[in-house]
Amino acid sequence: MNIRAFFKRIADFLKVWYYSLDKCLFWGVAGLILCGMVFTFSASPAVAARVMKNHDSLHFVKRQLLFLGPTIICLLGVSMLSVKWIKRISLIGFIGACLLCIGVLFFGDTIKGSSRWIDICGISIQPSEFLKPTFAVVCAVFFEKGLLDADCPGTKIAIGLWIFASLLVIAQPDIGMTATITAIWASQLFLAGLPIKWVGILGGLFAAGMPVLYFLFPHFRKRMDNFLFPEQSDVFQIKTALEAMHHGGWGGRGPGEGIIQLKLPDAHTDVILAVIAEEYGFVIAAGVIFLIFFVLMRGLFLIRNERNLFIMLAIAGLLTQFGLQALINLASTLHLMPTK
Repeated sequence: MNIRAFFKRIADFLKVWYYSLDKCLFWGVAGLILCGMVFTFSASPAVAARVMKNHDSLHFVKRQLLFLGPTIICLLGVSMLSVKWIKRISLIGFIGACLLCIGVLFFGDTIKGSSRWIDICGISIQPSEFLKPTFAVVCAVFFEKGLLDADCPGTKIAIGLWIFASLLVIAQPDIGMTATITAIWASQLFLAGLPIKWVGILGGLFAAGMPVLYFLFPHFRKRMDNFLFPEQSDVFQIKTALEAMHHGGWGGRGPGEGIIQLKLPDAHTDVILAVIAEEYGFVIAAGVIFLIFFVLMRGLFLIRNERNLFIMLAIAGLLTQFGLQALINLASTLHLMPTK
């Protein structure tokens, strides 16, 4: 094969790949990535200048750019893979994430009462963040096998994976992450044919388990108390975030004119919605929320008639993760639920 023919095959492949994409979903995700970059540039310099020893105000912006390139390459690369390779890579990734979660329990950095982060080659990562997406895909594999092959205990294996993954995360402890993993698994179990009565039973068991978690985990109890009894608790971060959103009004104070990032250490992460609302106003903040909602609903729209059971279950689990994490972040910033 000569060079010209080789590049022609590459071009033909990319052309087929691009036309196979759902353009609405593609540009919706691209829009979220762009928003993340823009708002990190607005929210992080003041925080970085205050907390970094070298006073590099662009520290978090540089880190965002550093990881943005590999992320986009990974995102586009995975979209070009076949279903078979998606299953293989997810299984390897799930095993690796489980091993890292075990390593966190022994060698992880303890932050705010939890050991969730571990340093690898100078880079601090949270293994449970890699566990969630690979867990969703691997569970979809076994749910599919259990439904299509009566002799394969796929559903039982998926239940075992949920128990194992939940125990790894709750041991850190991370109740919010455990709830997210449970929601991913429950959504797939429901779509795999779980009767509606069992949905009610599982929901009741989850509700009954909340008091147990409240008394077993002090940090969980503290966050619940902060939400239920704010007048008796230290809710400075949420109170400041709500005040910033109020001051932003409809049009905002203007880029770089916000003051919340001068007060809060998590302004560029947990409460970045407040920075957006203060500097750019309610209209832009609502636009970001709409973009998240659009990506979620577009994904659900695309799988409504999906005939491949694995694809339907895997995407449903991933969308559950995406939507639930967005909901938790937005609702906690607005003081509609306890912080996670």
